[in-house]
Amino acid sequence: MATLSDVGVQFARELMLGIMLHKIPVAITLALLLLKSGVKRNTSIVYLLIFVLSTPAGSLFQHLVGAGVGNEYLLISLGLTIGILLHVSTTILFENSDHHRLTASRILAIALGVAGAVFI
Repeated sequence: MATLSDVGVQFARELMLGIMLHKIPVAITLALLLLKSGVKRNTSIVYLLIFVLSTPAGSLFQHLVGAGVGNEYLLISLGLTIGILLHVSTTILFENSDHHRLTASRILAIALGVAGAVFI
């Protein structure tokens, strides 16, 4: 039987992988914005490397701190990370128009998201 610690570590790995995969299109967008804004190519590469390495560095920091203070802090930091992701996603969902209206398509997206979280 898996312990709470095992579940937390597995979830942390999956969360980091998801964030890293999400960073691929974001990194492409960042690279294009940097180049189009006149930033030198070498400087853009340095900024991209920092951006790309931020998730593994944050995960390593979380692992080192979590190992030193206990797994309950690891789970707390995962909760904070998920909270930040939920905040960003709801901001994108609800604030992408001038009127901030709750349309049928948004309600459907919320329902599908909740169903996916519950049943998957």
